[in-house]
Amino acid sequence: MLVRVLLLRLNAARAQIAQSQIIFCLQVLVGLPGKIADSNLDFLTGSMSSFAQSKAQQNALREPVPSLYVQDTYHLNSHMVLSGGVRWDPMFMATDYFGRGSQFSMANFMANKSSVAYPNTPAGSLYYGDPGVPKAYIKNTVWQFSPRVGATFDPTGHGQTVFRIGAAMVYDTPNLFTDARNQQNSPFGLTVANTAVGGPLSFTSPWSNGVVTTNPFSQPPTPSKNVAFAKGGQYFVLPAQFHDPYVIQWTTSVQHEFGQGWQVQLDYVGN
Repeated sequence: MLVRVLLLRLNAARAQIAQSQIIFCLQVLVGLPGKIADSNLDFLTGSMSSFAQSKAQQNALREPVPSLYVQDTYHLNSHMVLSGGVRWDPMFMATDYFGRGSQFSMANFMANKSSVAYPNTPAGSLYYGDPGVPKAYIKNTVWQFSPRVGATFDPTGHGQTVFRIGAAMVYDTPNLFTDARNQQNSPFGLTVANTAVGGPLSFTSPWSNGVVTTNPFSQPPTPSKNVAFAKGGQYFVLPAQFHDPYVIQWTTSVQHEFGQGWQVQLDYVGN
C-alpha cells in the first residue's frame, strides 16, 4: 500500500492598473454635424473621447493546496494484477489577506438591499463582513475525491503478452489568479471611466465635464465603512459556489514482446 500526503501554500502579491487609460477618438466635430474628427488633431489638442483612472489595484492572495493519495496493488494470481487508488482533492479558493473583493446577490439586487459592511454600495454587492460571505467570496469544496482503478492481465503468465485497462476521474485545480480581478472591485481598486458628453474631455482637467463631473480621487488605501461609491464603477464577480472542472478518462492497451527485443503496443485512450 502506498500513502502520500502533500500540502502546498501558494502566496502572491501584485499591483496593477494604476495608470490612466486615455482614448482620443471623437467621431464627429462638436458643433459641426457631418464633419469627421481627426484623432491625431484630438491628440495634439488634448481632446479626449474617454478617460479612465484607477487607484493602485492590489491583492495579496493566499491559497492552501492539500492532497492525500492512497493506492494499493493486489496480485490475484500469476495472470491478473489489480490496482486501485483514491486522491482527496479539496478545492480551497485563493483568499486575499486583507479580505478585499465582493460578491453579487441577485436576491439583494431585486430587493434593493445594500451591504452591511459598506452601506453605500450598489444594491446586490456583498462584502466580507456581511452575513454568509466567506473571506474568499467563494465557498470551498472540501469533499472532492478522485478514484482510479486498473487491471493487468497476462494470459500466459510469461510476461510476453499483457492486456491493461484503467480509468480515473481527475480534478483540475483553479489557477491562483482565477478571481484576482475580484479584489479590485470598488471600493478597493476603484476604476472610474468618464465619457465625453456634448464636447470633448479636457486632457488637463478630465473630470470637469462628461458623465462624471467630480474627481473621485485620491482614495485611501483602506476604505472606510461609509466610503462613497462613484458612478461608472466596474465589478468582476464569480458564482458564490465554484466547482472544479473534472474529466473522466479511461484507457485500454495490449503489449506483445517478440524475439530479439522487439515490442509492439496498441493503446486506446478516451474521456
